[in-house]
Amino acid sequence: MPEQSERNVYDYIRDALEAHPRNDDATIAIEVLNALKVARKPAVLLVPVLSAAIGTMRRARVRAAEDAAFDSPRDEVGMEAVDTLAARRQLIEESFTLDGVRILWGDATPEQHELYAEQIEGPALATLETVRRHRLAAKAIREAGAKCLRDVKGWAA
Repeated sequence: MPEQSERNVYDYIRDALEAHPRNDDATIAIEVLNALKVARKPAVLLVPVLSAAIGTMRRARVRAAEDAAFDSPRDEVGMEAVDTLAARRQLIEESFTLDGVRILWGDATPEQHELYAEQIEGPALATLETVRRHRLAAKAIREAGAKCLRDVKGWAA
């Protein structure tokens, strides 16, 4: 672990998430801000920003656990490179948020898994639409022999 002076806010977030994995993101943010001895007034302003960062870090950790539990990579001879059983044991202790409530993977009902899938499907589809648009822009630039979209005659003018 880095020395106290070398630690950054992400180190504090990781520590708080490991110590209290079931706490919501705002509670973790407050814990981190208290550990950093941030004065009350700026801390109140920072809670939403820090909560968003915590949510992103938490989601990355859960995504890695999901990948290991469901999509275990194989080594060069076809053997699972990850202990799937251990990965699944880890995943059931991870959580997702549904209607503002943290739910452990291992405790979620089929209905809760379905509701969460529906909750995240819309943003996922919107992201895929953004991917499509960027690919169309790249195609337009290449077809016009231009350097960037601004240089494509007739595109924006």
